[in-house]
Amino acid sequence: MVQSARRTAVEQTKSILQTFRHESQWTELWASCTQDAQRLNVDQPAVPRNRRPPRRLDDGSQPVQLEPADHFKRQFYELLDIVMSTMTQRLQQPSLNVYTNIEKSLIAAANGQLSSSDMKDNLTAICEHFNSDVEYRKLHQALEDLPMLVENRQVTSLQDIIDKVMELGPAKRLRAPLIRLLTLHAVIPATSATAERSFSTLRRVKNYLRATMTQQRLNSVLVLHAHQD
Repeated sequence: MVQSARRTAVEQTKSILQTFRHESQWTELWASCTQDAQRLNVDQPAVPRNRRPPRRLDDGSQPVQLEPADHFKRQFYELLDIVMSTMTQRLQQPSLNVYTNIEKSLIAAANGQLSSSDMKDNLTAICEHFNSDVEYRKLHQALEDLPMLVENRQVTSLQDIIDKVMELGPAKRLRAPLIRLLTLHAVIPATSATAERSFSTLRRVKNYLRATMTQQRLNSVLVLHAHQD
């Protein structure tokens, strides 16, 4: 399961990063940095010079002066917290939950686990997400026949199901609900990177010196620029 494997990889990465927040890990890292600075004959890590705040914000108190180890330790911990928080937010995106639900449901159904307690909730969530595109009764019926399609073999990835479906040829029409769900799974945008990349491409293609082209030509040029291969 691609998405489940990615979730597992992210959780493992977060666990590894969490270990770096321990005092012993930081002490070892700081000793390594100071030793490398001495070996390479460069200046030892130092705290940046304190900048005086604007007069309107200065209450007259003396700025806190940290030792270099404490200063960089705080920055290092902040960096780890930002990375782990970003990874957590990425995993909580609704589109990824839909990806995971579809993969889990299809693989579980192919392995004869359609009657498990979690399957009903997963299928309900899938049908509610796709609204009228996927009907619960027809999808449930199609998944009941899935073990026969994969010849009662153990399925470990979604690609195993796709390969069996592609072998059906014209008979794929008899499994329309399954084909529809696989198709929807394939076209769900997992991230907004493609849309954001198209905005950057638009800025390069339609600049101030090339701003009088028709919409059709602009679309064609954008496609050629984004898919140069």
